[in-house]
Amino acid sequence: LQKSGDQIYAAFALSVIGWAHSYLGHPQEALSYRSQGQRLTQELGGRIIFSDWLTAADAEIALRTGDAERAILLAEQCVPHFQKEERIYALGLAEQVWGLALGRRNPRQIAEADAHLVTGLALMEATEQGLPAARLRLKWADMCRRRGSVEQTAARRAQAVAKVEA
Repeated sequence: LQKSGDQIYAAFALSVIGWAHSYLGHPQEALSYRSQGQRLTQELGGRIIFSDWLTAADAEIALRTGDAERAILLAEQCVPHFQKEERIYALGLAEQVWGLALGRRNPRQIAEADAHLVTGLALMEATEQGLPAARLRLKWADMCRRRGSVEQTAARRAQAVAKVEA
């Protein structure tokens, strides 16, 4: 029992280290650590604590490492499951990634990308995730800037700043 408990912590830690490396812009390390965590998780039966978060993180890691197609595929696969099981944190993250990945893949998919971002933002705000919601607004503002929408860019940035100041 002690050994399996240690393995659960190790699988979780490796996965979170991978996720963190994606934030730091280290794609190889992100994929390597997350892969190690996934292998260990499979040895433990396939599910560990926060498996839903880590599944959503896989989509975010794909997006951060430049694979928008994989991010979309992973989000499409996990969102219905998260909705059914009411996995709110993971659902908000997956919706956010889905919207950002759609916007990155094709900036003209405005309506579909924005619909996912609206859903992700609503879930974040409903669960009082203030800083992640502000960060999403900034990413959304950048997406609006790439679309050429100056007014939306300014509005989303102002909303993000207001949330951080609050």
